[in-house]
Amino acid sequence: MSRRSTFTAIFALCLFGPTLLAGPGPVCSSFHADVPIESAEGTSAVWANLRGKPESVRAQSKRLLDAAETRGESASPPEGLCPSYCRSPARPQIVFSTTPTDFLEDYSQFDKCEQLLQFTSESPFRFDPLTFETIDELNDWVQEFTRGKGPEGHELYRRCDGKCSPQYVWTISPNEEKLTVETAVTCGHARDRDVNRYKLASSLRWVCAER
Repeated sequence: MSRRSTFTAIFALCLFGPTLLAGPGPVCSSFHADVPIESAEGTSAVWANLRGKPESVRAQSKRLLDAAETRGESASPPEGLCPSYCRSPARPQIVFSTTPTDFLEDYSQFDKCEQLLQFTSESPFRFDPLTFETIDELNDWVQEFTRGKGPEGHELYRRCDGKCSPQYVWTISPNEEKLTVETAVTCGHARDRDVNRYKLASSLRWVCAER
């Protein structure tokens, strides 16, 4: 390399060095924020859910999902969430979770469920994304899935079997007048069926996107 070329390279490194050495920033999807909306409790008693009683998991799920969808249509992302090389999302995802409120502490399959809990806490069971036209259709599928109905429900209870109880997180992406849902399940300890209640929670998730 000539003396002139060496000088030019050193000058460029001094001028642009921090940028050149830093390289590209983190991928845009690594910048995200969850904004809680609401939590509630509902009973999983069969009769209450078949009748759509206000205290049922079915009714409470629909109420929270409807409210989250409405909120997401007009909400704005947290200020300063996305770096300059990323763009803010047009709409947030909806994150909806369902977890038993009470668990058994002494039962025959405790060790089995504890092992499943440890495994799925790190690597939840995941299911292929599904698309629905409306929140009502989505909620109907959720209720069937959690009862072990349909192909996804059968697969769920094959993986999370015996006395072990599933805990659910659904990530719902509004897209072109449709809803795409991704399902993640943690398989944990047996729920207390004498209590028979679930905690439900909804939030909006803002995820930055590539420009």
